[in-house]
Order: sequence, then structure tokens, then C-alpha cells
Amino acid sequence: MNSFLGVPFFDHGSENLAGMVGIANRPGGYTQADVEFLEPFVVTCCNLIQAYKAVRERKMLINTLEEKVEERTRALVLANENLEAANRRVTQAAAAQMTHFACMSHEVRKRCGTRYIVHVCGFSHSISR
Repeated sequence: MNSFLGVPFFDHGSENLAGMVGIANRPGGYTQADVEFLEPFVVTCCNLIQAYKAVRERKMLINTLEEKVEERTRALVLANENLEAANRRVTQAAAAQMTHFACMSHEVRKRCGTRYIVHVCGFSHSISR
């Protein structure tokens, strides 16, 4: 290698090195005019690298968001299933309570003996099935 010119470029507004453009073997070497000539190319390279980084970061954020949505959707499905099960239990308990109150009401109205009331409650239980 007879001559080499390396032109670094930095992230916009920072001192972080984003990359470097290197050219080599020009007869007679390189001058400040060559560096100035390459400046639009260097700026374009810097812009492309920053755009690539931004796209990669957005994709990562979108994937993270999609994972969170899926996780929360699974949690909501499970919560809904638990609520439906609880609702079924409450409905069954309410039906049993109504049967109990029906038997109690019958006992109070008829003032019958215990054996008859047990028979009526057992009969109403078999009807509700």
C-alpha cells in the first residue's frame, strides 16, 4: 500500500464514531481537497448507518410490543375463563339457595313435621335436576 486516506464519521450531534471511509493507493497521495471532496459521501454514509440503526431499533420495539400484547391477551383470556367459572359457581349457589328458601317457605306456610319437609325438599331437589 503506497498511500491511504481514512475519513472517520460520527453520529450526528455526538462524538461517537459511526464508521470510517478508507481509500488507498492514489498515485501522489491524498490532500485536504480530497477530504473535502469526500465529505458529501461521508455524510451520506453516516445518514445511511443512522437510518439502519433506527430501523433496527424500531423493529425491536415492535417485536417487544407484539410480545407484550400477546402476553396480556393470554392473561385476559385466562381472567375471562376464571370469571366464567366463578359466574357458574355463583349461579349454582344461587339456585341452591333458592331451593333452600323454597323449602323454608313451604315449612313456614304449612307448619308440617320434619319428615314431610325433608320429603318436599328432596322432591324439589330432584325436580331441579
